[in-house]
This record gives sequence, C-alpha cells and structure tokens, in this order.
Amino acid sequence: MFTARRPMRSLIAASLIMMIAACDSSTPSDAVAGEAPAGAAKAGAVASKDWTQATVATADGGFLMGNPDAKVKIIEFASVSCSHCADFHATSKVPLENYIRTGNVSYEMRTFLLGGPLDPPVSLAVRCQGAAPFFRLTDDIFRTQKTWMQTAFDNQAKLAELEGQPQADQLVGLLRIAGLDSFFAARGLPGAKLKQCMTDTKQIDFLGKIRNDGVNKHGLTGTPTFVLNGETLEGVSSWPALEPKIKAAL
Repeated sequence: MFTARRPMRSLIAASLIMMIAACDSSTPSDAVAGEAPAGAAKAGAVASKDWTQATVATADGGFLMGNPDAKVKIIEFASVSCSHCADFHATSKVPLENYIRTGNVSYEMRTFLLGGPLDPPVSLAVRCQGAAPFFRLTDDIFRTQKTWMQTAFDNQAKLAELEGQPQADQLVGLLRIAGLDSFFAARGLPGAKLKQCMTDTKQIDFLGKIRNDGVNKHGLTGTPTFVLNGETLEGVSSWPALEPKIKAAL
C-alpha cells in the first residue's frame, strides 16, 4: 500500500521524482550472472543447483533471482521507503528462497518510486552495481529502513542546503542526510562512485519505465504489489497471503 510517513518537505523531492517518473525506456539492461518447504519440489526441478545463486537483470528493469524458466514467476513492485515492503522482506526471505532454490519459482523485484525524496537516490544506489549485489543490498536497506528514515526525518532541516546544487550533488546530499553515504561506502560505493551512480541514465530510465509499467500495465495502487505468472494479485501484500498463491500455482 502507498504508505503514510512523516514528510520531508522540499522542492528537491518533487523535482527529482517528476524527473525520474517522466522517463521511460525499452532499452534492455545487461544481464549479470550471479530443505525445501512441502510442495515446493516438483517434477522438472533441477535439485542439484541452488537457484538462489542465479541472479540477472531483466529487460523490464527488474532484478531476477532463480530459474528464468521456472513454473511460477513472481514479480514484486516494491519501494525502498515502504514499511510494508520491509515487513514483507523480513518475513519472506527464508521461505521464499526455499521455493526459489528448487528451480520451480523465480522472483523478480522491480524498484518502484513512491514519492519520498529518498526513493530516487537510495533506489539508484542499490541498483548501481547490477544484479550480483542487488538482493543483498536490498535486504540491508529494508533491514535498516527504520533507522535511516528516522535519521533523515531528524535532519530534514539540512534539505535547504541542497537547493540549487546540481542534481547528482542533491541526490548524494539526501543520502548523507539519511546517514546512508557511509552505508553505501562500506558496500562498494565510496564518494565518487556513489555520485556517478546518481547520473546513471540507464537506471534513471528504468526507474521511470518501472513506475509507468506498474501503474499502466499492472494497475498498481500501492506497494508491495505482486504479479504471479502475469496476473496482478489483489489484496496480497504479505508473505502469509502470497504463499498460498505460490502453492496453488505449483
């Protein structure tokens, strides 16, 4: 669901969200390689391979974990600042990976911008290094979400200092305000490289495409939203609600 949160008010937020949401691109991204629950192992699964170790960037701008030819294909539209998304990832990580590991289920995450000022820079930073570290970085971002969101709220008076700066400097500045510059530096994105991520036009285009596709093709009204084998699931926003759908599809 589109989550309510205490606002960080700034013209920066509006301008950055509009810039990215207006983008659209059909250019495919470069591919990057990177005990099961009852009912998860079905005929055709490749039991000898751990499919959670297979990650790839998709043509629609997402990152996929698992067997691309899996019987059950799940897409999640999620925002890095969505508390419900963080809750889903906390409860689903182990059981969902058990399904993925068998080769019968694949999981693709598409980073959806909600509208908060931190959505663009955090999303770009998480996506910047490609598929190999994407899921680990996403897990870390969701696990620490309450901390960096609170830090950003407590320091939002510093937003005024960013007005008038170049776009990349504004985005890095937002990460600094949230205490995430050091977070990403410890994960392979020190200062100059992090700034470079903020000007990655391919990823900016993909964020626009994901948002447009989510709303126009899949009828998104909030996050998280799940698409299972091409069907948008109504009223499903938690692991207890999603797992029965997976079992039925298997």
